[in-house]
Amino acid sequence: DGYKANPEFAMRCLQAARDAGARWIVLCDTNGGTLPDEIERIVDAVTDFAGLDATCESYANEGKAPERVAPQICPDDKWQAIWDFFASYSVDQMLNGEATTDGNPVLDKAIKTMGFKSYNALKLAENLINEGALLDLPAALACELRDLKAAFTHVDGIEGLSSMIEGRRPSFQAPARV
Repeated sequence: DGYKANPEFAMRCLQAARDAGARWIVLCDTNGGTLPDEIERIVDAVTDFAGLDATCESYANEGKAPERVAPQICPDDKWQAIWDFFASYSVDQMLNGEATTDGNPVLDKAIKTMGFKSYNALKLAENLINEGALLDLPAALACELRDLKAAFTHVDGIEGLSSMIEGRRPSFQAPARV
């Protein structure tokens, strides 16, 4: 709301917060009237200002963020069935009933819970995991930043955040139930 009313003042506030050592910037739409294209424009402006790409790159170059390799095997035997299940089926297969849970109650509950989530969010997460798993850290961070913007500017992302703040169940435009 403050950015829409006075962008220059809002950016000066962000600069003052950053100069004072703030580690987080939280953007709020307190009256719920910001449209997705406005959110995208504001997030772009703040992202450019905050230098997020440069920060991620510096962490990667300085070694502060550890290089990681996606584990190819389950790190804990008690989770092996769950690991194998999610490695074997796509989001669409799970939601369409094509995935076999073999009666595992944890997997049955996970699929049921997925049915209440935003289909857009589930697909973004699936794509990010599949795409980013084998990338080096800078490339994976670029994918994450790209998908983060897509998630929070999508109508379901806005609905998810609004419902959390308002303490109600979300009503997604495209629920995952197929």
